[in-house]
Amino acid sequence: MIEENYLLIIIKLGVFFMGLSTVSGDDFNSDDETIRLMRWETSERYYLAILQPDLLGDWGVYQAWGGKNSRRGNSLFKPVCTREEGDLLLNNIHRRRIKHGYALRI
Repeated sequence: MIEENYLLIIIKLGVFFMGLSTVSGDDFNSDDETIRLMRWETSERYYLAILQPDLLGDWGVYQAWGGKNSRRGNSLFKPVCTREEGDLLLNNIHRRRIKHGYALRI
């Protein structure tokens, strides 16, 4: 069910990944152009954050959240000026998810 939710989100947005890497904890700093994907879960909910460049090379953080067993949820895209700003935003999201009882899955 989890993978189906994730794939459904990606398909709905029409996002095509050229590179993909997962990170954990504070391991966000990298000079490459790979996409950063993080997913947190509780027993009932999920939260997804993806740092990726758009077609013009500008960076942004896509966030999606919702219930695992329901169709309720939402998404948000936040453009960022630099890759480093996106890394900081992912780090802040990570701390907030852990504080709220989520566990990092990927």
